[in-house]
Amino acid sequence: MMTRKWKMISIIIAGYLLMVLLFTAFSGSIFYHTQKMKADSTVYINQDRFEYYFHIHNDDKAIVIDFNSEKISSDLAHITVNIQPKDNHRISSLALSFENIIPVEAFLYDDPSGQYVNLYNREVIYGENNIVVKYPDMNSQFNQVIQLEYWVDTTKLDSTDEKFTMSFTLYMHENSLLKIWRYYATSGVQLDINN
Repeated sequence: MMTRKWKMISIIIAGYLLMVLLFTAFSGSIFYHTQKMKADSTVYINQDRFEYYFHIHNDDKAIVIDFNSEKISSDLAHITVNIQPKDNHRISSLALSFENIIPVEAFLYDDPSGQYVNLYNREVIYGENNIVVKYPDMNSQFNQVIQLEYWVDTTKLDSTDEKFTMSFTLYMHENSLLKIWRYYATSGVQLDINN
């Protein structure tokens, strides 16, 4: 009688533990520890693009961000951003802030030619002299490179200064049953649309 009772209690406890593990595995919001990644102090040139790295501890290139900004016509500048996570990781959320674009209406997050289609749900917040584009749930796949494009209508700019600051905050997590680690990074770079 006593062994049957203990077997039943053991089965119930194991069932609860299994439910907790399954909930943790299928939930995107349970993390036990968040760790900040270290930004590299150097921006590297790779062919015609710039690269910027983030590191976890001494790990080389946990995240590679490559970007470019260029004037593609007399009245339009193009900004491209690619974010490559570490192997077996994915970018879960991202916020990009573009500063010193005055007026903010000169910033275009939809392709004027209609060729580029943004794959991610976004929220755009207009400030006095900045635009914040938030991607609260990237819904990206593991190892997927995030590719984003933006445009600036240079005919609408008030100033002749065509150097902008792009700052970003992003979260990345590992593809594992137990989501123990989540990593975040924040930094900024200067964009020059004349070059």
